[in-house]
Amino acid sequence: MMKLSEKLLRITDVCELLGVKKSTVYDWLDPKSARFKVAMPRPLKIGAATRWRTDELLLWVETLSDERAA
Repeated sequence: MMKLSEKLLRITDVCELLGVKKSTVYDWLDPKSARFKVAMPRPLKIGAATRWRTDELLLWVETLSDERAA
């Protein structure tokens, strides 16, 4: 059985996990956007599908929390 940390997420799942809208996620990924986040995990392309690794997103969120606490 696949662990939650190994699950691949769709954009809607990413938005729910992070509490943001699709446009925000895509802004964070776009180097031309003022809201670009260099460290945000990049999605995987699997055929026509775009998926994010749960473990990478959770680690990124943890890193943001650590930076905020410092």
